[in-house]
Amino acid sequence: MNKTEENENTLNVLGTNIPVNIEEEEEDLLEMLCRWWKEGRPLLIPDIVREKNRARRGITALLKRMVRHGYLEDFDGKGELVLTEPGRTTGLECMYRHQNLTQFLQMVSGMPEEEAETDACRMEHFISARSMEGISNFLKYGDVYDRTYDNMDLGMSYEDGIYELTSAIYEVEKRNPRCLAEESDCYERVTRMEVAGHSACFLLYAREGKNPGTLWYNAKDTWVKAEQRDGASVLPATAFSFTTSASVPLTEGLALIAFTDGKKKPRKKDYRELNVHL
Repeated sequence: MNKTEENENTLNVLGTNIPVNIEEEEEDLLEMLCRWWKEGRPLLIPDIVREKNRARRGITALLKRMVRHGYLEDFDGKGELVLTEPGRTTGLECMYRHQNLTQFLQMVSGMPEEEAETDACRMEHFISARSMEGISNFLKYGDVYDRTYDNMDLGMSYEDGIYELTSAIYEVEKRNPRCLAEESDCYERVTRMEVAGHSACFLLYAREGKNPGTLWYNAKDTWVKAEQRDGASVLPATAFSFTTSASVPLTEGLALIAFTDGKKKPRKKDYRELNVHL
């Protein structure tokens, strides 16, 4: 493969053709200077030029930008550079992110350290503090927390087919312990999950002779009347919040539903919770 073909193939790989912006360059340089400072190494411009393999003019421009941002004390280009307190604090945060992301990527992908560091070097500039905290907790404690996901496409987790699940309908305001709503007795305990074409829905079948009223579900703070199909009320999987745990990929789904006489949209007294066990 020649160089042109290699470059064309690289451009077709998602995430590999994003140019590095000046903010990333500045944070990378700050991280390097902070690492040198921790090692007791003098912060000299010629050493930075050699390490970064960049022209002195470009490095000097970055350093002056860091002075304007309060990371470095002003310099004359001859002596050692001096990190300010904010510079040291921010640089240590960059090092912390880089280290934890590198470990995380190695753990979840098995990639070599050098490759993980390359990816971590890009990710550390964009990832939010909350996401970084979650990754740090994962590295410290392992996957021990239950988590809840909204708008999950179950079609990506299950093969096409019909799955039988247990379900129950609860009062919204009554917890610890939960209290079954009277409508729960109006439905079969077995709810069917239908997965087809990368989408999923739940089918609730009313028991013979039972009429719980018109079933609604809440989707993004909007009440929607459930579709009726072959004697079943149909609720899309995207109306549910799904909980995962360390031991089971998906443990349960929870949807906010309501029952009315069909003439008016639900009021708070009509609200219920539908729980399905996966």
